[in-house]
Amino acid sequence: MNILILTILFFSLSNCKKNENVEKKDDYNTIATEFITQVFSDEFYDCSYIIQPNSDRNFLEVIENEMPALNYRNRLNKILKIENKSKLDSLIGLSKNFVYEKSMFRKKTELIDYRKFDSIRNDFDSIIQFGTEKEIDAVFEECPNDFYFISKPIFDKNYQIAIIDIQMGFTCLRSHPSIYRLNDGIWEKE
Repeated sequence: MNILILTILFFSLSNCKKNENVEKKDDYNTIATEFITQVFSDEFYDCSYIIQPNSDRNFLEVIENEMPALNYRNRLNKILKIENKSKLDSLIGLSKNFVYEKSMFRKKTELIDYRKFDSIRNDFDSIIQFGTEKEIDAVFEECPNDFYFISKPIFDKNYQIAIIDIQMGFTCLRSHPSIYRLNDGIWEKE
């Protein structure tokens, strides 16, 4: 009898945990969509190309690969008030299946993947190297040089702080990821 009660209790608790993880993922997707829609409509991304994040690498892996000396994991732990590595990994993991949609951005914003960006970059490099001034000016006539690499946002456990990496394309400079705080329903950049 005790074994039966323990078995039922175990399955009940594991189902609660599964439901909690689904709810967290649903919360993440809803809040991330609202966050992206607000940030990219309020700021200067009026006419641009957004390069979607690579699905096989997360935000932290990209930064650690590009700037290993920065030790950004410690910075994230401080910003998000996280005590240990597994909690940060869990928050980053919530973003894993998030997908950017065209509807999150302004009308003139194009959402492209890395392959398309590489093709554009190769064409651009060729024109810069061998083209006339008129050809160079015509390359990005519609949206001049506004290419942005963006990460999937990372939120603190209460969805009050968001961190997103937004980098300009066609530059070798890197800025720190942007930090936003939710204040009366509005995401404000620090």
